[in-house]
Amino acid sequence: PLRGICKGKTTISAFVAQLGTFKLLCAAMVELEGQIYSGDWTQAYLFAVNTSETYMVSSQAMKPRYDSAGVRMVLRLVRALYGGKGSAGLWDACCDVWHTEYGFVRSLADPRLYVLIRGTARISMVLATDDTAIGVPSDKLYPGSMKMYRTYVRDLQAAFQKANGTSGYTDKGLSVEFIGVGVDQTTPGEIVLDMTATARNIVKKHGFEGAIRCLTPAVPHIVLSKRDCIKPGTEGAPDQTAYRSRVGSMLWITRCALPIAAYQTGALARMNHAPGHAHWNASSTLLRWLATCADPRLRLHRTGKPAYMYVDSDFLPNYGTVFDNRRSTSGFCAFLAGACVSHTSRRQKTIATSTAHAEYLAAFEAGRAALRIRILLADMGLPQAGATTMFEDNQSCLQMTESPCATSKMQHLDARFHWLREQVVKLKLLRLVYCPTTDQVADCLTKPLPAQAIARFHGAMSGFAPIEHPPLGVSFGEEEELRSQGLMGQSVERPTEAGATMGSTATTVPAGHERTKLPGVPKD
Repeated sequence: PLRGICKGKTTISAFVAQLGTFKLLCAAMVELEGQIYSGDWTQAYLFAVNTSETYMVSSQAMKPRYDSAGVRMVLRLVRALYGGKGSAGLWDACCDVWHTEYGFVRSLADPRLYVLIRGTARISMVLATDDTAIGVPSDKLYPGSMKMYRTYVRDLQAAFQKANGTSGYTDKGLSVEFIGVGVDQTTPGEIVLDMTATARNIVKKHGFEGAIRCLTPAVPHIVLSKRDCIKPGTEGAPDQTAYRSRVGSMLWITRCALPIAAYQTGALARMNHAPGHAHWNASSTLLRWLATCADPRLRLHRTGKPAYMYVDSDFLPNYGTVFDNRRSTSGFCAFLAGACVSHTSRRQKTIATSTAHAEYLAAFEAGRAALRIRILLADMGLPQAGATTMFEDNQSCLQMTESPCATSKMQHLDARFHWLREQVVKLKLLRLVYCPTTDQVADCLTKPLPAQAIARFHGAMSGFAPIEHPPLGVSFGEEEELRSQGLMGQSVERPTEAGATMGSTATTVPAGHERTKLPGVPKD
C-alpha cells in the first residue's frame, strides 16, 4: 500500500480533453481534407518525477531491509506510480510542460487541445491522459503539415525513453479508436465515429438481447417526475445500484454517438438518488430502443458549410414537487461536416414566465456554447468568417434578441441574459434565424417525441439522413424582404475574412467556408 506524505499537492488528477472537442476535431479535419492520427504512452506515469515525499512499504517478494536500529526500511518513490496520490496530476504536468516547451499552445476553450504552428504547417492534438488524437490537415491548405507531424512523433519518441532503451510513445498511425470511440476513415473525405461495439456491450450487460422492438427512447409526451421516487431501502424499491449502472452506461454513449437520447438519459440521471418503478421502467424502454432501433454512429463528411446550431426549449414541465418544479429544459446542438458535433440538454436555473422567456434563456446558453466552438475551430485551423447562425422557432425570442429597447414584458429578465443581444446586434458574432418547429432538430433535446420525429431527427444528427435547413446568414426580419425582392437564395462572392488564431497572425479560410453576402443584409 502507498502511504505517507504528499505535501503541497493541489492537483491529484489529470485534465482530459472533452469528448466534444474530439468530435469537433474530427469534423474540422474532414472539412480541411485532413485525417486523424493516434498514439499512446506505455506506463506513462513512470515518466513523471514525484515532487512530494511519498513512501511505500516493500512488497513480500522483495527482501526486507533494516536500519541499524533494526527498524524495517520503506521505499521512497522518486517517480509517479500508478495508484499513487497525485500521480495523474504529475504525469499531466510532465506532458504539458514538454509540449509547451516544444512549441504547442493550449487552447483557451479546452486546455487539453494543443496546437502547433510553424510557418504554413499546423497540427492539432487532443490529449486524454496518455492517449492522443492528432488532426493533420491537408497539405493543399496548410503545406508542410504532414512533414511536421512526422517530425513531432520522432522527437516525442526520442524524448520519452524507457529504462530498457525503447520508446514509451507508440505511434498508431491512422486512428481507428480513441477512448472507446471507433474511428472509421476508410472512405476518403469522410470520418465515421462508431460506438456500435459499446452499445452491444451495454445491451448484453443489462440483459436486453432479443428485446421487443421499441421505436423511441422514451414514451412520447411522458415527463418523468420526482413524485414517483421511492426512498432507497424501502421494500419493493428498484435496485439502486443496477439502475445507476444502466444510466451511467447510457450517459457515456449519448455524449458521443446518440445525442437523440440525451434528454431522456439526463431525466433518468436526475432520479439516481431514489429511483422508482416508473423510472426503472423508463430505463428499460431506453435500453430496448438502444437494442432494437438505435444507430450509434456519426457520419462526418465535407459539406463546405460553416458551423451552425439549433436551439429550443420546452415550457413549464410538470416534473417535480412543490419545492422544485416547472423549470424549462434548454436544448441546443451544433452541426459541422453534416452531423451533430456538440449537444446539450440542460434544465434551466430560472423558472420562465413565458415561452419567449424560456427560449431566450436557451438561446443565451447556446450563444455561449457557439462562441466556444468558434474559438476551438479557429484553433484547429477552421476559423468561422462572419456570424454563427442559430436556428430558433420562436419569433418573439428572435425579436427580443434584435430589439434595441426593453418592453414591459422583458424588464424582469436578468441583465446578464442581454449579453446575447450584444453578440447579435453589436458584435455580430451570432445570428438568430427563424426555423419552423417541424424542422427544429433541438426539439428532441427538450422533451420526449413520437417515433416519426425521433427517426427524422436521429437521421439528421447522425449525418446519415440530413434534413434541409433554412438558409444560413439571414436574420429575422430580413427573409421576407429578400423574398419580396426575389433575392432569396442568391449570393455574391465576398472577400474572405482572416481570423486570428493562436501562434499566428492570420489564417486562410478553406474553400467552401467563406460566408456569402446576401443583398440587403448588413455586413458582419
